[in-house]
Amino acid sequence: MSRRLIVAVVLACGACATSEGGPVSGAAGTTGTAGNGEAGTTGSAGSSATAGTTGSSGSGGSSGSTGAAGTGVAGTGGGERGGTTGAAGTTGRGGTTGAAGTTGAAGTAVGSAGRGGTTGAAGTTGVAGTTGAAGTIGAAGTTGVAGTIGAAGSAGTTGRGGAGGAAGTGGGSAICDPVAQTGCQASQRCTWIITSVTTGHNACLADGTVNVGGACAYGAPGETTGFDNCKKGATCLSGTCRTICSKMPESCPGSYGCNHYEGAAFDPDGTLGIGVCDPICDPLTQTRLTDGAPACGSPNPSAPTLGCFGFPDRNFVCAPIISTTKTHNVPAGTPYTNACAPGFEPLLLDMTGGTTVICMALCKPADTSSSNPGNAAGLPGSGFTCPDRGALAPAECRYWWWLENMSSQYRNTLGFCVDPTKYRYDSNRDMTPDTVWPSCTTLSPTAHNFDATLSDAAAWGCVAQP
Repeated sequence: MSRRLIVAVVLACGACATSEGGPVSGAAGTTGTAGNGEAGTTGSAGSSATAGTTGSSGSGGSSGSTGAAGTGVAGTGGGERGGTTGAAGTTGRGGTTGAAGTTGAAGTAVGSAGRGGTTGAAGTTGVAGTTGAAGTIGAAGTTGVAGTIGAAGSAGTTGRGGAGGAAGTGGGSAICDPVAQTGCQASQRCTWIITSVTTGHNACLADGTVNVGGACAYGAPGETTGFDNCKKGATCLSGTCRTICSKMPESCPGSYGCNHYEGAAFDPDGTLGIGVCDPICDPLTQTRLTDGAPACGSPNPSAPTLGCFGFPDRNFVCAPIISTTKTHNVPAGTPYTNACAPGFEPLLLDMTGGTTVICMALCKPADTSSSNPGNAAGLPGSGFTCPDRGALAPAECRYWWWLENMSSQYRNTLGFCVDPTKYRYDSNRDMTPDTVWPSCTTLSPTAHNFDATLSDAAAWGCVAQP
């Protein structure tokens, strides 16, 4: 049965400033443009030795990912800039009469030029001095900040070759891991530098001064100013320092979930699975579970600014509210996880064959079947039935696990309100949806007409996951 029409994939930042990476949403379903690195400049030629080789060009940025289900956010590719090319090694000076050239010192790690060996000059009456051995390749330049490797110095024509040129600076390649905080010196942090309102790169900088949870800010875009003041392992999002995390595998502590925000640092287009840790919450009561705070800890719970949002197979977390009017059956617009009002999620298209993602009410499910039809709208008296949430009949409260590929903590305690008359399934396996979804009230709790393992009621998400 084709029923997993889930489309929401990312949280909207809400209060994010453009200095935090900028929006990356393009037209629905379109692919982001790949970035192009700038070629390094050519090193200057030595006085008579072969000039240094040209610096490697910057590698191309990854192309943006395609929006989910044709309606998601199109990422823009982040181009990487190439490092500049180090200067060529200088040529060895002419030697004394008849003597072979001495060996020039190898280039240093910072790319300073080694002295070339001297070429033997012809004797006044004797034969010419022997030619010095071919120059060895100078050591590679050190890696520039988030940049490419400097070009090696070329060999001298007769004496030993000059040393490697200095490494290029700049560039967009990550040289440090923001989640593990590796690749930098012990006193440094791996942080994000904003170079423009839509681009940036990882870099090792001195540690910041603001702890997780503290108020923070970014400087103006630029290599020397475009970074926040959070301490190591944190990044500034919506004016607050947040712990940097990975989504797969989940790296946040047990009472938090890792979530990606549109245009956020380190992963603007969402392709790397890097996000920030948000406190988990109850999607029905909107309570923050870390401390029991109502309305996810909004300063004024009666006018909340934070809501509990989530997605199948993921934790529900406290995130900024971007709409209070998008409730059941209302088009979600761009299907961010927090696109709808708190207590509603952009889960399905409006109908089989439809193109509009709609917000759907969350509910408290209870086992329903032909033997127990009274629970179709949700657990009576819970305050979270489909009618309680504005989803009237024929909407039914189906279990959350029915949308999941893995079992989350919400699988048997959370449900979603869906009108089965709007959706069809392929009853004869000819790849064409031809039959309306059955109502839970008509399905047997023991028969196996749809699945060899699951009962009919279980196969359609009408009972708790076995």
